[in-house]
Amino acid sequence: MKSEFAFKVFLVTTCLFIVYLYAFLVFSFYVPYVDLILFFGFIWAFVKAREGEKSIYRRITLCGTVVLVILYFFIMHDFWRGI
Repeated sequence: MKSEFAFKVFLVTTCLFIVYLYAFLVFSFYVPYVDLILFFGFIWAFVKAREGEKSIYRRITLCGTVVLVILYFFIMHDFWRGI
């Protein structure tokens, strides 16, 4: 049950990440605290998935969270360095 909840948190955070990334790349619209909210959302999903039972939801959440956080830091690194 925890794996399914973690997967739902992961999906919501991923959708927010895609919308935020679109707004950032297309409109150069940066909101500082959205970074923090997205980061906590990804960490929360990762922790809940680690506590959950072994299932496909757990594997997708764990692997997806790691990939998206690395991608996010890679994309935003230059922008954060310039602030």
